[in-house]
Amino acid sequence: MKVTHVLVVGHRRPITRELERLGHAFSIWSDKKVLVPGKATHVFHQPLDAKKEDILPHLSQLPPISHVIAGTEAGVFPASRVRGWLEAHRNPPSAIVRCYDKLMMKQFLASKNIPMTKFIPGSKSLDPTEVFETLGRPVILKQRVSSGGRGMAKLGNESELAERLDSRVLLEQEIRGTEGSVESLVFDGEIIFENFTEYLLIGGCNLVPGHLKPEVKAEARTLNRAVIKALQIKWGLTHLEFYETPKGILFGEVALRPPGGYLMEAIKLAYGFNPWRALVNVELGKMPELPPESSRPRYAASVIFHPGAGRVKQIEGMQTIQNLPSTKKLRIKVKAGSIIPQREGVGQDIGYLLACSDDAAQLRSDLEKVFDAFRVVMEA
Repeated sequence: MKVTHVLVVGHRRPITRELERLGHAFSIWSDKKVLVPGKATHVFHQPLDAKKEDILPHLSQLPPISHVIAGTEAGVFPASRVRGWLEAHRNPPSAIVRCYDKLMMKQFLASKNIPMTKFIPGSKSLDPTEVFETLGRPVILKQRVSSGGRGMAKLGNESELAERLDSRVLLEQEIRGTEGSVESLVFDGEIIFENFTEYLLIGGCNLVPGHLKPEVKAEARTLNRAVIKALQIKWGLTHLEFYETPKGILFGEVALRPPGGYLMEAIKLAYGFNPWRALVNVELGKMPELPPESSRPRYAASVIFHPGAGRVKQIEGMQTIQNLPSTKKLRIKVKAGSIIPQREGVGQDIGYLLACSDDAAQLRSDLEKVFDAFRVVMEA
């Protein structure tokens, strides 16, 4: 299908930037104010869960739309709805819903024998004592529709669990193991690129590609491919979280969207290609340029800074980080006097570091120096 006009649902600047570079006209549907619309033909603001009759008047003002791209987690489901209205190419609606709703995802994949920890649907009628008897103590509570750990809680007693129980959550047995992820570009049902990420510090530091034992990597690859096949995902970028445990690799969850935590930027440094451009091309039905299979990636890391809530007194260690051999980009978004809100998800940060090296040992050594040097001192 010829690309005529692209609708981006949920604004994400790297996606609109690549559309501009590729010379494609686009418009944006966002639930938040778009600060940098770029060369967007039109921008309209509506809740992403708006009804069809509230969205169609906006769509009727646009040039004929040939493609729809979800820019954010919240945009995945409404983007699929618009594709259905326009009869544009898309993943099966069932795959979209199952990647959007964690409970439906787990229930479906458990029926396909995907290995995972025990879980039960949330409900006000649940007896907290029976929940702990089933799942152990503590239990992990997750919002069925959320990203970046928002709304997640580790609960260890009956009273705090009872306060949080309702049908919008699911409850899981705590997993004791090492977490990692797999990022996959899928084109016409085939995985054309796969990256394994090691979480050196959950919500704080990601290594690309991760240093995984060969048997762990093979098992994670098998899990990833089984999940994508079961969900019948045909197009896009998936981000699957897994756990390495004494019982083997367990499935965590999967999202049909670009990962956060500056992972896309780390992938670009490690593999020498632009994953944002590759994703846009995949969404437009074009085979993207990928690194040769024979090429060996470099080692990259993304470090996300968030010291907790408070007013900043001073920031230490920036010059040390700037002088490290592997440092490629350091951005700190706050200064003395800035007020930092409480972190609700890993998507919130006060800055980040991108680092890259041909030597894995050098990169890890530099990261240790980052953790030792960087301090955000808060006012008393």
